[in-house]
Amino acid sequence: DGLVYWIDTFKEWVARALENAEANTFLSALLTDEGLRKLDLTLHGMSMVVHIPAGSVYAGKHTLIEMPLYYPDIRAHMSMQAYIETDNLTYYKTVALTFDDGPTPGVTEWILQTLDRYDAKATFFVLGKNVELYPDLYQMILDRGHKIGNHTYSHQKGWELPLDRYIEDVDLAGDMLHTDLFRPPYARVTRKQLKAIAQRYHIVMWNVLSRDYNVHLTPKMCLRETIKGLRGGDIISMHDSAKSFKNTSYILPALLRKARAKGLKCKIIEL
Repeated sequence: DGLVYWIDTFKEWVARALENAEANTFLSALLTDEGLRKLDLTLHGMSMVVHIPAGSVYAGKHTLIEMPLYYPDIRAHMSMQAYIETDNLTYYKTVALTFDDGPTPGVTEWILQTLDRYDAKATFFVLGKNVELYPDLYQMILDRGHKIGNHTYSHQKGWELPLDRYIEDVDLAGDMLHTDLFRPPYARVTRKQLKAIAQRYHIVMWNVLSRDYNVHLTPKMCLRETIKGLRGGDIISMHDSAKSFKNTSYILPALLRKARAKGLKCKIIEL
């Protein structure tokens, strides 16, 4: 876990410092359990800083050791007060990963397992017809703590349908999903449809489109467009479908590693 990783890294630094002629028995004491318990530590941003008294390691010098920490790794080990003080956007920025068109056998399970490995949460804009076909996969999404959004029942092209037929398709999915989030298929609706839907839903679009659905793009091309300029507040669109899986399976692990390296936590959309 995060603390073990940090302690092991710290011990490696101490071991290297002991090879220096100026290092003394002070460092040797830090390698003991008692020495580790007495460390003077502060949490600064996404780093743990060790304060070592002046002259303890090098004559006349105050020593600071700064090492990166991943907040999701250490959160389970924090006190309740520390948890309350740090679990907000002021300290730890977030991004929203979203997946459209699922659930899909063989794809949804893989996405969920990958998210679990990085302690990441996501929002799934599901199709009502797929929820009917694969209720166990839908329940799996909920059981893992992810958020559900309405992506209509049958992925209709809204601009080709009259208002009543489109709303009927939205409501057919809504009756089984019970969510206040909606994303229109193809990101297109008419003005009348938009007005009607907005009365009951928060309409969620995105600012980063992975284009994982595009079979003419290589996985590397999709990844490059997805992670360039990655920053807190991004809403990233990906897909939970067989068609996109070649690209999605390449993008998602790399995206999660990039987000972690930048200190960004992946959370569900809450409006």
